Amino acid sequence: MAWSPGNGVFYGGTRPRPQHPDLRPNLTLLYQLNPALQSTTGAAYDPLAQYRAKNTQSQIAVELARQSRTPIMLDAAGNVREAGDQALDTRLVRVLRGRQPRSRTQLDRWLQAIDSTLSPAQRMAMSMQYEARFGTLPNTHPGDDADEDDVDEAMTFPPGVTRADGATEARRRVQAAVLRNLEGVAELLRRGRR
Repeated sequence: MAWSPGNGVFYGGTRPRPQHPDLRPNLTLLYQLNPALQSTTGAAYDPLAQYRAKNTQSQIAVELARQSRTPIMLDAAGNVREAGDQALDTRLVRVLRGRQPRSRTQLDRWLQAIDSTLSPAQRMAMSMQYEARFGTLPNTHPGDDADEDDVDEAMTFPPGVTRADGATEARRRVQAAVLRNLEGVAELLRRGRR
């Protein structure tokens, strides 16, 4: 019997099976024949590398902000940014008029005096806004009576000091701490490259 796989005619025996050539590259032989290829081949392109790098940068920024207690926010592109200062409520600004309350109850009385239509929840929200900006207040202070007149002179700041000076100094300390942390991270990266 004759078999014809393609162009040839074979007589006798079993039908031959076609041998498929091995098309896989032999890298050892390729590098032996072309030694210059070893030095020029780089890593394959990774399309997700930029997203991983951005994610890592965002995680580092969030952790540094958390350690330094810096308020942060996301912008429209999803980047981590420092949150801007929120403007104080105009009623709270009118209540303060350059003076500093000694307790939460005193601030609450001032808010009631400036606007009697404020609900307790609104007054508490303004107190929380004040404390977020300028620091916590004690619930009461010695000699705090409901009948006691509020003495503005005792609660004003010393000459040359404004309310923002304390917040500015706190922000400078936070920024210095963040800068020290970033310098430490940069030093670790330099050591890792060596």
